[in-house]
Amino acid sequence: MKKTVLTFFITLLAVTLFAQTITIAPSASVHTGAAAGDPLGFIDGSGNLDISGMSNGDLVCFDIILADFDFNFAGYEFEINFPAYLVALSENAADWQANAGDGQGATYLKGSFISGSVQFLPADANGDRVAATTLENLEGKKRIGMLWTVAGDRPIGSAGTPNAGGTIGTVCFTLNKAADCNSTEEVVMIKMSTNYSTDEDIFANDAAEREFISATNISGTFGDPSVNFKRADFNKDTNRDSLDALGAALCALNGQANCTGWESDSVADYTQALDYNCSGAVDAQDALGLARLCLGLQNRTSFKSLEYYATGKAGMLVIDNEGLSASHQFVGFKVNNLHIESIGIDQSAIDAGWALIDKREGDTFMYSVMNFRGDAQLPTVRINYKSSGEQGQIAVVETIHQTADLAEFQYSPSIQDHGPQTFSRDGIKDTAIKTEK
Repeated sequence: MKKTVLTFFITLLAVTLFAQTITIAPSASVHTGAAAGDPLGFIDGSGNLDISGMSNGDLVCFDIILADFDFNFAGYEFEINFPAYLVALSENAADWQANAGDGQGATYLKGSFISGSVQFLPADANGDRVAATTLENLEGKKRIGMLWTVAGDRPIGSAGTPNAGGTIGTVCFTLNKAADCNSTEEVVMIKMSTNYSTDEDIFANDAAEREFISATNISGTFGDPSVNFKRADFNKDTNRDSLDALGAALCALNGQANCTGWESDSVADYTQALDYNCSGAVDAQDALGLARLCLGLQNRTSFKSLEYYATGKAGMLVIDNEGLSASHQFVGFKVNNLHIESIGIDQSAIDAGWALIDKREGDTFMYSVMNFRGDAQLPTVRINYKSSGEQGQIAVVETIHQTADLAEFQYSPSIQDHGPQTFSRDGIKDTAIKTEK
């Protein structure tokens, strides 16, 4: 069975454009509260879920709705991202296997639109759904999906006569509700893209072709407006972005008395905002998580009037900072026909205190380098890539640089394409094919 599933999805290469929509929103059938503070959860006029009246262990559920699709719908799979520590999926394999999408639990449930014979994904060799692992919960991500195993059960849609669609699934999380483990607003997101890689969505028609759904990630929000801060919002501007990453991480390392702008806040507010791992205290174990959180939700600028660099079919991009010193650098890229395989810095940079964080979301790739010891020469960053065609493209969308005192300055790093080479901790290697005699 598993071989059939894998073969089905490996062949998804074609892309078709159409006018359907996909959304994710708090489940109105689960969260039926009449007003803010209701223990069942209240969905406000903007579609946000107010959890202020909910309790530890309650389920936070979101419906995934596909509407007006004009193809014969054979199956789908995508990655769902959620705020680690605040909510979690079940780590018990039996929970995933027993309900098979029906009933309740912190799993992925069959939507009201789904009928007929289906196989939930991902699955093992026996066709049993694979449970979330501890690592996935702490990373805040899980791949979920399903396919129709009987061709006659597949919903039909065609050009000019789209299928109205409906709720294709409901994902439910267990809420970790505590005074020091809370946030005014958080996001549950599905990653969408025009490209295909193992991180992105697959919606398939009955010819085993990938159908293009959206180039933009979709998200739903929940939160507790009774608390004062969005988690990791170091500069208190109600946004969480790259400008918060260095400051939040330094607060975790240095303590509240040495946390710029937070010295006079209550311990409760400080902990609620910056206790990433919900341990009850802000300490060094929160530093990297806070930085990753800020990077992952970076607000990006417009993609208009970008200057693209053409790449080869495979190679290594070198980001050279020309000897510039700082404590934090963020660089965001937009990529076309390009798969980022790996990214790294030299061991000498690691020894000098630099830490590298990177993330890909659809057509956007970003990284941050931080040095918690203070200002130092920015490291050279090397990115291994492969093009999905004869030529790829990459453009710089945004750069942010900060010094140890959190002052921001403008700088555009040099980008060079070094052709067929790869970079690892062991050094740079030529990847040209060699024939042994």
